[in-house]
Amino acid sequence: EVRTFAAPGKRDLPGWLVAGARERGIALAPQAARALSARLGASTARLAVELDRLATWAGADGEVGVADVERMTADTSEVRAWTLADAIVARDRERTVAVAEELIAQGEPIPALVGGMAKRLRGAYEAASAIAAGVPAAEVEKKLAMHPYAAKMLVRSVQGVDAAELSAAIGAVADLEWWTRGGSDYDDEVALTLAVSRAAGGAAAG
Repeated sequence: EVRTFAAPGKRDLPGWLVAGARERGIALAPQAARALSARLGASTARLAVELDRLATWAGADGEVGVADVERMTADTSEVRAWTLADAIVARDRERTVAVAEELIAQGEPIPALVGGMAKRLRGAYEAASAIAAGVPAAEVEKKLAMHPYAAKMLVRSVQGVDAAELSAAIGAVADLEWWTRGGSDYDDEVALTLAVSRAAGGAAAG
């Protein structure tokens, strides 16, 4: 007899992680389970691999807390949010939607993307506004609160981009945050697709 089990929903993931940790002989604190799912998304295969790694690190009867999760797991949400924001800055609607759909398919938690996207777009807006005002690119790079190479690449990416369009994109991401907090009837996946499409120059959602 072959038995199949439904994948846990987002709300059930922390409990699923705690139980999975127990099966591996370690204790995962509930807060740590929530942090783990927030960092790595809803893919149970991906989370199971991380549980195996944490179990190896903690050892038999080991305990894993929030600080351990933060130290042992890579927070990929910001990196992925920047990839999405960079497609928006490039005004490439097709690529923007494709990246969003890929992140949805990977189980990336949508609320975790919002902060990283907003931060990246604010930096792009700041750079584009300064360049439009005649500030030399080298000076703009120095004023950006990021690694020099990252600043150089960001300044290069906004050359020729209208700062007003980036301001509108920031507004679209702000709407996304509101939508994911219950401000609309859209589910998170639909909200992300609509918001980033608009941010990249598509029509506004009705």
